[in-house]
Amino acid sequence: MVHMVNNIALFYEPYTVEEAVAGISTHVNRFWERRFKTQLLEYVRVGGPGLHPLVVAALAPDPDDDEPVPDGPGPDPEAL
Repeated sequence: MVHMVNNIALFYEPYTVEEAVAGISTHVNRFWERRFKTQLLEYVRVGGPGLHPLVVAALAPDPDDDEPVPDGPGPDPEAL
């Protein structure tokens, strides 16, 4: 799980921090199963050793949000 999400972060490294954080968050929302997202969020919550800093920034809990990475709509079926 850490390896996979870190690879996503590596893809976004050339982008601005804001674009990278948004891209990582969007990818996790759209393509990761809820149980993986839950595990990843818990891992971030306890410090996330080994996670790329962009991943931590993208998935850090928002104190004003009850669900920092909500289920996304999933991939567009038209695009598949």
